[in-house]
Amino acid sequence: MTVGKTGYFTHRDCWLHEMGPGHPECPARLDAIEDRLLVSGVGDALERCNVPLASLAEIELAHDPMHIAALQGLTDRLEQELAAGGPEYKQLDTDTSINRHTFKAALRAAGATLAATDAVLAGELENAFCSVRPPGHHATRNQAMGFCFFNNVAVGVKYALERHHLKRVAVIDFDVHHGNGTEDILAGDPRVLMCGIFQHPFYPFSGDKDPASNMLNVPVAAYTKGMDIREIIEMMWIPRLEAFKPE
Repeated sequence: MTVGKTGYFTHRDCWLHEMGPGHPECPARLDAIEDRLLVSGVGDALERCNVPLASLAEIELAHDPMHIAALQGLTDRLEQELAAGGPEYKQLDTDTSINRHTFKAALRAAGATLAATDAVLAGELENAFCSVRPPGHHATRNQAMGFCFFNNVAVGVKYALERHHLKRVAVIDFDVHHGNGTEDILAGDPRVLMCGIFQHPFYPFSGDKDPASNMLNVPVAAYTKGMDIREIIEMMWIPRLEAFKPE
């Protein structure tokens, strides 16, 4: 790989996790990305990279060991029940469930973040895009929710800080939903600045207050115009990000 390349991290394990017919967080999301890269020709400019499984020790950088063990235990139980003719899914909440492949897919999704971090910090890639699922930004330190099981970004941030000894990491969370899980894990860490913009009020009905000085939440109303978003970023985010740069 050469400097200036954008890495593309994905793995077929991420297609195997699914939460039942008609669920909006589905393997077709990754198909849509692949199709767009092919049609646009952008895929030809990307460096496709290997995606390892994150280790449990790496997941524990951001998550309580009991949370990890509970998900692993649920997967083992589901496998046993499937062998006896049981259901294909185990429900964790009203909209989040696992199948027999979820735990491995979640380790793979987090592993993509770690591999991308390694490659960028080693200078092998200029930047990277991880096309993975399950997603992560609603998963708190000890709870799966909102289609998320492990918080891929938070695991990557903790990995960059603890294993690569970075002095500063900025997280930009741009989503219709507040990244409550990422906030839960990273709030109060002076090495991290998290800037989030999201629709409010909306699921998970949080983020209207900053829980710590390193969190910069910007809740906006539905249908806020693009130019208004740009002004918010220029007025609120850019000064904080500039001041956050290491000396």
